[in-house]
Amino acid sequence: MMLPTRGQLEGRMIVTAYEHGLDNVTEEAVSAVVYAVENHLKDILASVVSRRKAYRLRDGHFKYAFGSNVTPQPYLKNSVVVYNSLIESCSQS
Repeated sequence: MMLPTRGQLEGRMIVTAYEHGLDNVTEEAVSAVVYAVENHLKDILASVVSRRKAYRLRDGHFKYAFGSNVTPQPYLKNSVVVYNSLIESCSQS
């Protein structure tokens, strides 16, 4: 399954605009819809993956390192402090 190309999306938007009594669709509108679709799909995928696998949090809300273990690594400086902050932020969520 592939995302529609920019031309296909513009064609669909022109048909919809015509059905609603509009004459044309601007490039800015097409760009906005492409951007919105990409971000929405990224949010959906991130939500699905975060429910299935472990992840880490940065700044208390940015999810990253999906599928990784949240264990301290003694060879990294201050890893115990980072581990404790991760555990606290996960338990607060």
